[in-house]
Amino acid sequence: MKNLNLIINEDLEDFNFDILDCFQRPKCIISDNLVTNSWILFLLFSEYQTGFLKENYTNFILNNTGISLEFNCGEMDTFYNDLEKMMDENKIIILLTDLYYDINSPKFFNKIHHIHYSILEGYNKDEKYFIVIDEIPSVSEYNKIKYSKQKKQYNALKNLAIHMGDFKYENAFIEDNKYFYYSVNRIINIQEIKLL
Repeated sequence: MKNLNLIINEDLEDFNFDILDCFQRPKCIISDNLVTNSWILFLLFSEYQTGFLKENYTNFILNNTGISLEFNCGEMDTFYNDLEKMMDENKIIILLTDLYYDINSPKFFNKIHHIHYSILEGYNKDEKYFIVIDEIPSVSEYNKIKYSKQKKQYNALKNLAIHMGDFKYENAFIEDNKYFYYSVNRIINIQEIKLL
């Protein structure tokens, strides 16, 4: 069994989907665990993550927080082993999934394909489940988004990751038999962002 013991900053619940979407929010949760107050930089400058400013944004975040996110893919044949190995190495992973297949997401389940991002916090190999940090759809409302630690059975999580359909992501079509994730790395050792 492995658990990274991440803390969910409850201050993030006050920001709605227009401000923090399901990709920005996991980055804020993770960054706050690595560098005190760094989530504020992710929040304030998230709008610069698109278009011609994307490289500047990435460099800005790295230089001011020491944190980088790297987009990766893996083979579905080694899905469980890969994720377990990365967590054993204390790597923090944001896994891409499709909410069309998530029975816990009634807005999307069997209705709309929608890319979603979940933080992998740990796993229990004996009982075959992953611990993910994700929003609670039944509790979350447009103006208040509640996140919690949840157990997802190995097969259930793999099913959400493998069915990515024909999404175009990071300028490449999602391929069958692959899964996609971001690995979060601490490149520069910064302890805290000083607030004025």
